[in-house]
Amino acid sequence: MHIYHLVFLSRATSPASDALFESIRNCAERNNTANQITGLLLHCAGYYMEVLEGAARDVADTYARVNNDARHTDIECLYFERSPHRFYPDWSLGVYELMRTGVPVSRNELRRILEPADGVTHYNQMSYGRVVRAFEKFRSLVTGSSFNEANLPSLDDCCPADLAA
Repeated sequence: MHIYHLVFLSRATSPASDALFESIRNCAERNNTANQITGLLLHCAGYYMEVLEGAARDVADTYARVNNDARHTDIECLYFERSPHRFYPDWSLGVYELMRTGVPVSRNELRRILEPADGVTHYNQMSYGRVVRAFEKFRSLVTGSSFNEANLPSLDDCCPADLAA
């Protein structure tokens, strides 16, 4: 089976709470486990950035289901591409709140959260340019700063449904 990674951004429709994250985690555990989807969800200042990974069709179906989830809106797929392996094989969905009581997560803690499960950085699997673009877009949403795509690496336009067909 080929593994695909999909990264998307969205805006929360309700304030962050432990109950909200528990609801997301429970839904992901039920749906993602059944479809062999793994991934990571980051939340900060009312915005989400999520990585989904699994078989192309399963990832595309999960993304379609996410698009109908009322807990968030303004969903934007940043990329969907093939990878030789999963980064988060043991997580049906790891959920992290990046601001706890107004204090940002440290750089080392964020690095630990984002590091693949085997502890090895796989530069060829997720291109540096795509990661930079995803985080810069997320940062611009969270801080309200402008997002200047001209300064970032260009990406091929691709749609999960097209790649999974």
